[in-house]
Amino acid sequence: MRFDLPTLTLVWVLWCGGHSLLAVDPVKRQVCRHLKISSSCYRLFYNGMALLTLAPILYWSFDLPGTDLLDWRGPWRLLQWSLWSIAGCLAWAGARVYPLDEFLGIDGLPNRVSPAKEPVLVTGGVLGLVRHPWYLAALLVLWARDQNAPTLVSSVVLSAYLMAGALLEERRLVNRFGRRYADYRARVPMLVPWRWLVEKITLIFHR
Repeated sequence: MRFDLPTLTLVWVLWCGGHSLLAVDPVKRQVCRHLKISSSCYRLFYNGMALLTLAPILYWSFDLPGTDLLDWRGPWRLLQWSLWSIAGCLAWAGARVYPLDEFLGIDGLPNRVSPAKEPVLVTGGVLGLVRHPWYLAALLVLWARDQNAPTLVSSVVLSAYLMAGALLEERRLVNRFGRRYADYRARVPMLVPWRWLVEKITLIFHR
């Protein structure tokens, strides 16, 4: 299947909308009831649906021809690799502080179910630099690619989706942790670790 840029844009928007819809609590309850799965297994279903529907869109977008708009050639290739390396470090550092069993959905499997625990606000590790390291990693991967018209459409739509997702996640965390998260949000930037950068630059110039 080959389609044009407006269709690709529409497909990406529909994917983002569907992915967001499945994260809404009333929809979760309806899906669990119709599929006869527990709420603890829903995350596994959610991730599986995301991957299954994402694969054909990625295939079709790469198959769509387009003139190069940004090509990281020559010395710019070093910057591209540096951005990808930073993204990889952010992904790795995030994996060290996030509950991966919960994120992947495997904590809901029958042999892995554990008693409910009091929610804990984790602020250590990379979360002391930025509040959403995985969102930042994804943005770096998107924009450090060679860009033609199809990839640019994908980058713009997915970046908007990631930013919306980060803002919705912020609201959820404030509702969950209240003042504790509000204080943490006041101390740590959402995506760009500008305070850490300013501190490092200040140290360099005052040596």
